[in-house]
Amino acid sequence: MIDSTVIAQKVLSIVDQAHTLCQPRIVPSEGALRRVLEDVFWSSVDQYEGNQIRARVFFAPRAALTGSGGIIRLPTPHPISRDTIRRLSPAHSADGGLLVVEDAPDRVDVEGILGSFPSVVGVSPLWLCVESRRPGHVRVSIGFEQILEVGPRGIKQLGGTSFDRTVAEVFLKSARLFPTKPAALDWKIASALLDIGFAIEQHGTGGALWILPAGSSIGGDLEGLGERIEMRAEWWEPYREMWEMRTSGIRLLNPGCDQNHEFLQQAAQEWDLLRRHALTKSISSLAKVDGAIVINGSPDVLAFGVICNKFHEPATQVLRSTNPSRPYSGDVVHASEFGGSRHRSAIDFCSSFFPAAAVVASHDGGLTVFVSLEKGRVIGSQVSLMSFVTEVKGE
Repeated sequence: MIDSTVIAQKVLSIVDQAHTLCQPRIVPSEGALRRVLEDVFWSSVDQYEGNQIRARVFFAPRAALTGSGGIIRLPTPHPISRDTIRRLSPAHSADGGLLVVEDAPDRVDVEGILGSFPSVVGVSPLWLCVESRRPGHVRVSIGFEQILEVGPRGIKQLGGTSFDRTVAEVFLKSARLFPTKPAALDWKIASALLDIGFAIEQHGTGGALWILPAGSSIGGDLEGLGERIEMRAEWWEPYREMWEMRTSGIRLLNPGCDQNHEFLQQAAQEWDLLRRHALTKSISSLAKVDGAIVINGSPDVLAFGVICNKFHEPATQVLRSTNPSRPYSGDVVHASEFGGSRHRSAIDFCSSFFPAAAVVASHDGGLTVFVSLEKGRVIGSQVSLMSFVTEVKGE
């Protein structure tokens, strides 16, 4: 049992301290939030036709139900409950959810289903979301930004990833696996691969990206393993739009694009953002198959479902980065400090295929980036989503 009162109060405290621009458009009452937290939690340990229920519930304004595309309305409101979530959650897409409207603290009804992007238009991303990622776990988000996670070990307040992410990008960029022209392309590709890593982390089941140098193909210890795939270069087009600043250059190339036409640039940029989101979802979904996704720095996705437990040059020394200003220095640790077999395989991959890198998503949340310093030596940096952990006794 979770202490929904403590959790609801902590969520509302985080919301209250957030910048105005980052606050959810609808802030529920403590009573309404407590009810949704309890029902989503109990739904997480329930099943529907043999499958675990992965519920997502958004607190939405009533106006959104009639004024937005991509929303499926339910003319008959359904009071929020474990049974309602069990019956309706299988109907929403992975990036959709149930929409609840609070008319009063003691009346919270499911009145709609949020469709999948990019079909949804006119919907604010800054809605408070409560979701179950796996049995006994609940995560609270504001739009796409996670702020709190509840599990058997207590409450984890999430956030503060920007600095950690920058360190991770420096890590990957410094591995010299990516093209450096045009300028800063290596940094941008590193950022794109981290996008995929975070998308894998969102699945809640863990996964890994193993990264070879640009232009590399699979061989050596990985020969014949996993499922080989081919993806045309056009897959990365939405990222190239950003890398080459094409949409940002619309006004520069078209001086006549005055205020009456600014929506064209905004529409193009929004479309590219949705396409990048679709790309990361597509590639990250490959991690749902047991094994690693192998990609090179070009970037080209080469294979998925790659399982290798025996490498010709496993790591003999593993370091943990301790100083962000000196990312390739750190303390020698045992590989098990980073995680289990998925992390160990990533470490040995980096060691054997130097230069190489890996991005590993733990099923408990958060990412770890590994980079080979030389054959036999690998350093890791955790891109943790947790800023602190508060142990909470169950009722």
